[in-house]
Amino acid sequence: MGASAAPSPAPVAAGVLGAPAAPVSTEVLARVLENAYGLEGRLSPLGGERDSNFRLSTGGGDYVVKVTHPDEPPAAIEAQTAVLAHLAATDPTLPVQRIVPTRDGRTHLPFDPEARRFLRVVEHRPGRLAREHVATPMLGAALGDIAARIAIALAAFDHPGVEQALLWDITHAQQLRPLLEQHTDPPLRARLERALARHAGWEADYATRPRQAIHNDLNPSNVLVDEAGHGVTGILDFGDMVHAPVVADVAVATAYLTDARDPLATIEAFVRAYHHARPLDRRSLAMLPDLIATRHAMTVLITAWRAKAQPENAAYILRNQPTARRGLELLDGPARLTLTERLAELAP
Repeated sequence: MGASAAPSPAPVAAGVLGAPAAPVSTEVLARVLENAYGLEGRLSPLGGERDSNFRLSTGGGDYVVKVTHPDEPPAAIEAQTAVLAHLAATDPTLPVQRIVPTRDGRTHLPFDPEARRFLRVVEHRPGRLAREHVATPMLGAALGDIAARIAIALAAFDHPGVEQALLWDITHAQQLRPLLEQHTDPPLRARLERALARHAGWEADYATRPRQAIHNDLNPSNVLVDEAGHGVTGILDFGDMVHAPVVADVAVATAYLTDARDPLATIEAFVRAYHHARPLDRRSLAMLPDLIATRHAMTVLITAWRAKAQPENAAYILRNQPTARRGLELLDGPARLTLTERLAELAP
């Protein structure tokens, strides 16, 4: 595989997202897994934005193996490990992965020969990726309930790694304005500009919303569902976890429901279930439609930029572009007002 193309000028705080991909030798990985974990089996690559991920199939079961990117901050890696232990202790019924320790009890370890990379193994959760199903209000409600329960459990989670400056944090959406220049299609460019302008109009209010650690990436590649696509069987990947307003987590999750057969009903079902378990204040509900559009704008801007910089991973990076563009169009029309009115009815 050839070297990655040099990234175009990066927006502020691009961090590891501005770095080229870092392949992993499966031969080296297999030796480390056998020596440190006593695990042997077949390694199959899984998609990943920053980490190198693999499914390990053994005679005794399946596991997910994650090797971090060399530029991933160590504190963020430690936070991703600590949060799984925290959730397991706080609410053992949550469908999140459990850490698989090494033979000597470590939760993660340096991955040789790259001293700046770390390896961890987690259990493999049952189910199919939510992206393989068309979302329904039933699934929206199930996901909303799980998302709220995770938020409740995370309220008491504190770790320096959660304070990472992440480009995917809605808080920093205005930093993406330089990336508008890469889009020359007039209708799309106009929708992107309007979404960012509406986000700017909420910034002062958004900054005063209740804050805590949030998952921040409940996209359909991080959600597992049952065969019928009605229930949630797994929540994956806390790599985008940040300390931010709680409403941002709701905006991110519901942004990926705009591809449902009835997107407004599915989003409303999610928010209603979430609000029932963990109430949102009136102002959070009011800004939610515009924050959903902001997330769509971020997806279009960030993934287009990153796909040009990392063409070898473009298919994975761009997987959510179609949903984001459709969502932007939906919430740039009458649906924006309709959703705003429906969510206002939930306000206390």
